[in-house]
Amino acid sequence: GYDMNGFMQENYEHSLPKKPKNMDHRFVLIFRHGDTGFVPQDSGISVLKNDGNESISGEEWNVVSAITKLRPKTESVVFGHPKSSVSVGECYSRRFLWAGFAHRADQRGISGNIKDGADSIVVSRQDFNVREEDGLSWLRYTSSRRQGGGALCVSFRTKKPVRVFRSSNLKGSYRPVSFEGDRTSYRYDGLYVVTRVWSDEGNLTDGDIPAGKGGVQFTFHLERLPHPEKNPIS
Repeated sequence: GYDMNGFMQENYEHSLPKKPKNMDHRFVLIFRHGDTGFVPQDSGISVLKNDGNESISGEEWNVVSAITKLRPKTESVVFGHPKSSVSVGECYSRRFLWAGFAHRADQRGISGNIKDGADSIVVSRQDFNVREEDGLSWLRYTSSRRQGGGALCVSFRTKKPVRVFRSSNLKGSYRPVSFEGDRTSYRYDGLYVVTRVWSDEGNLTDGDIPAGKGGVQFTFHLERLPHPEKNPIS
């Protein structure tokens, strides 16, 4: 086992002697420090080197911050169809969606903020007790401001499109098929627009966001936008 510190991370080489004629398998157990980071595509550049190929020092020795420097630059909220290879009606993993900037909230169901609005949502459950329903071409989705519902309130006012991904964890008729080994899949079902918002009491509202973080829930009615140039959902 090896303890991967900064220099080890950059210059790792197995210390066991090479035995070309020995075909036995050998295993190495590696422990890495700190928070995890993810690079969508291998750039070939060491995460502990800067653009001038000089060693990073000081605060920049944080591996996650070094990885962030190598990620392709993108806006935090991007509306419309994904620019990556994500097609309507096809299924993908959650990590693929995150890496391709199709859904940038790796844990939450809503991607966006209360300044720009929501650019995508993941539908993983439908609870009739909180007024959630699914008609494929339309959807009712309940969320609080703390869970990202504030961003959907902004989308209701701006009418900017929201990407919708349905999870194979759904129990309804419109759930996609899971991947092999019962791994969760996420189907891209196109662009929707928020047309109505109900308060926690069930009253239609104008989408005003309550002050503070709060846990007050809203129910959002989303309708699918027609896109004849894209593959229809079967």
